[in-house]
Amino acid sequence: MGDKILVTQALDERDLLVKKIADKIEKASFVDTIKPNEDKVYEKRVAKEVYAKEAKAAYQQIMDLIDRFQKLSDLEEKRSTLLAELDTQIKVSNATTFIEIA
Repeated sequence: MGDKILVTQALDERDLLVKKIADKIEKASFVDTIKPNEDKVYEKRVAKEVYAKEAKAAYQQIMDLIDRFQKLSDLEEKRSTLLAELDTQIKVSNATTFIEIA
């Protein structure tokens, strides 16, 4: 993930990815039937090889979207951890810093 985006953009993209993943899964076809004496699958009416190629492509697209979603989720988790650590360090600094009022 070499591109740089704002946190708000990452969160928006993550929400969009959830919708895209659900849409791709809903539209994808991974199971169909074929009669022994025919060359085409029953529902889509395309050759078995074409159907298999389309199913593999749909699967790969879904997996790519899931991978992107996971990367964004990992970055959000790291961000949350860093903010928590920063908050802790600020509290420690405030608790141990003495100010002299003249």
